[in-house]
Amino acid sequence: MPKRNTTKGSTATGKWSDTNIAGSIYFTISYNEELAEKGFVKLKVGISNCDKKAALKHAQSGTTYSGEHYDVLACVPVDENTYIPTLTSKDKKRCELGGVLEMEQYLHGVFGEYFRKGRGKIGSKKIHPFMQCIHKTSKLTGQLQQCGKEWFYVPIQMIDLIQEAKQKGIEVGGDLWNICPEVARCIYFAPKYDQVPSFAKERQVKIDGTWKVNTQKVLPYKKPSKNDRAKRNADMILQDLYAVREYSRAYM
Repeated sequence: MPKRNTTKGSTATGKWSDTNIAGSIYFTISYNEELAEKGFVKLKVGISNCDKKAALKHAQSGTTYSGEHYDVLACVPVDENTYIPTLTSKDKKRCELGGVLEMEQYLHGVFGEYFRKGRGKIGSKKIHPFMQCIHKTSKLTGQLQQCGKEWFYVPIQMIDLIQEAKQKGIEVGGDLWNICPEVARCIYFAPKYDQVPSFAKERQVKIDGTWKVNTQKVLPYKKPSKNDRAKRNADMILQDLYAVREYSRAYM
């Protein structure tokens, strides 16, 4: 039986009041020559609770740590009740059902594991693969603090991995794939937007000049807002929960 949406055990706050819902996950790079010469590029893994067009607009409106080239390399959907591996379980094959928020948290966790396996240490001034981007120097210790949550220093080959996975030109299990199989799988095996029930085109409404769907649920006890017009009501949530899928959600 499909798993109903719940906020139990979630770290989501603010706009992410819903867990296990469909949404968009995007991969953005901030490129500069100095970092590229060292073999790195800054990568952001971010999410939106909207369909592709609105998600791309959201992804392109953020700020970076440099004013250089800033490109969204890929934006793909994540459906609710997707089987997402757990990093805290001793059984590495164990999965839990989740949506776009859980997928983002999983990939951030994967980057953290890669960073630690590469003997990276928090507070180090030397950049290591999959290290969180450095924001500021601690007034207390004088060390650089890696306090970002969405931006990471990744091997520059990740640009090719993301682009090739998006275009379905990457060799599954090949050298490029194996730089970060988790990101490759997230992009390569993602369903198409028009296949995901929560992104049904007939649900789109125009808000601030953009036609979009918002996969969050309308809260009946809250004062209605302009954005609530794009959100899902109780009937839509049930439709999405029990809709027959043309794709597997066990691809991670």
